[in-house]
Amino acid sequence: MKKIKQGLATFAIGTSVLLGAQEYTSPCYTVKLFDNYLKDNGLNQVVLKGKKVINRNVLYCWVKNANKNERLTERLTPEYKFSGNILSSNKKLVDKNGKEFAEITRTIQFKQDSIQVEIAAKALADWTIPNTWSGYREILFLPTDQMIGTTIEVIRKKDGTKSMAVIPKVFDRKLWSLDGRGCESIKMIFEQYVVTVTASEGTIMNFGHYGGNKIELAILPNFKPYELEMKAGTTRQWNYTLTFEKLQ
Repeated sequence: MKKIKQGLATFAIGTSVLLGAQEYTSPCYTVKLFDNYLKDNGLNQVVLKGKKVINRNVLYCWVKNANKNERLTERLTPEYKFSGNILSSNKKLVDKNGKEFAEITRTIQFKQDSIQVEIAAKALADWTIPNTWSGYREILFLPTDQMIGTTIEVIRKKDGTKSMAVIPKVFDRKLWSLDGRGCESIKMIFEQYVVTVTASEGTIMNFGHYGGNKIELAILPNFKPYELEMKAGTTRQWNYTLTFEKLQ
């Protein structure tokens, strides 16, 4: 039976929540919905039977300019709504000077054995994405030290080919053989559970292990060359699902 843990007394379910410390708990996983240090909401510390499998989720995009393309990042916000096991939030995508380029709306629905994430990005001004691979992307950060020994299985979207690799204790780029680009599904096979990430149609995923303290799992809409001009009011939507399944 699922339950909700509440931290501070300032919570009002179904209304805006500010500076709280709330968790969603199901029989197999727990999600920290708010990070007190960052003052931000989302998939903070997704824990599967005592193993932390996701640190947090963030969204990036790039904007084209005359000198150097610049990465846009989400502005952290403590405000969100939580009602009926659904977390909803609105964040601004900004440059290093705080100029707002887009509004990011997320709806995250928690179920007993899955998490469904829907994202809408609405342009707030006219701007240009540099190329088809630098558009909006949702990133799940996976802690490398918790992933050691985990088998990763990916299925490529282009041809349906499957490849597998095990996260090593000591990373060697020359020995890392998994090509995690352009995936339609990504499985993380742990000792007792399998976490499968699947994306919506028109969306691709990349699994990137570079030897650092975090692994990046990126979910991004598949941009076409004619879709790079962002006009004010232009909206792009995509979604993905994490499914938690016990190994038989």
